[in-house]
Amino acid sequence: MKKVLLYLVLAVSLNSFAGSDPYFRQMENLLRMYNPSYAGLQDFGQRSFLLNVRNQWMDFQQGKPMSVSAVFGGYYEKLKGAVDGSYMYDQLGIYKNHWISLKYAYSAKLGEESNLNLGLRTTLGLINADFGSCPTNIPNYICEFEGRHKGVIPDFDAGLMYNWGTKLFVSLSARHLTQPSAKIKSLQGNEFDLGKQYLTYYALAGSDFNIGEHGSFIAALDYRYSGNTGQGNVRADARWRFIYGGFYCVLDDWNNYVSPYGFTLGFSKKEGKLHLLSSFEPSTVDGFGSTLEAGMKYVFGKKD
Repeated sequence: MKKVLLYLVLAVSLNSFAGSDPYFRQMENLLRMYNPSYAGLQDFGQRSFLLNVRNQWMDFQQGKPMSVSAVFGGYYEKLKGAVDGSYMYDQLGIYKNHWISLKYAYSAKLGEESNLNLGLRTTLGLINADFGSCPTNIPNYICEFEGRHKGVIPDFDAGLMYNWGTKLFVSLSARHLTQPSAKIKSLQGNEFDLGKQYLTYYALAGSDFNIGEHGSFIAALDYRYSGNTGQGNVRADARWRFIYGGFYCVLDDWNNYVSPYGFTLGFSKKEGKLHLLSSFEPSTVDGFGSTLEAGMKYVFGKKD
């Protein structure tokens, strides 16, 4: 589970830029959950509600990956920043978890196009594991206990983000500030330690270029340092998007959890303040499955 969450966070860090594919896809939605400095970024001066359902077919006998995420919040002039509340339910294998977060991001306008955001986040994770439903076709899957196990993980994150329009965006973040230990217990008293959540640092820099009326291209570098391994690594991402008449296609070379060289086909529609989206991500890796996703976003309030 920790490895799955790690891949998810890495995918989020490079697939969630302003101006990429519609930002209320789950990857864009989750950025508001994981990096507190991005709270309210897309709807400066407004408030919004986002809802997303993502279902992925993979080589699991039981517990196919599925997640539901929701974010509510926006910018508040009296607070000089944005407040977001978010909820995510994720299911993978024997795990069915709930994540509840609250974050605040102070926003300072440094020029006509540039902004600096500083954010803090607190999260409560409710972990549920059913060892009785362990898949038998996955090597090294942990199935040493029986019955249902539950646990609670409190956590804190901090981050900052600077953007100069879409020409340049830079962000830094630190996750697991208190380095909590993830432990789950059964009703019979059996305890299983999922391991310590080590302090992890992320750095991101990139740029977004418009290509004609219907296209855009994103190039970025991502650096991650893990307190668990004591090592850091750099990854590059390139993404091209084309959208016309509501239909869009995204091509990217990011080696994420779904595919190493992925593409997404989808349709998005805006009716006043309501935005709707659906997308399909075909599988390009043996043993992994395609992803179907649907989302909605409702924007309300006055724009400053």
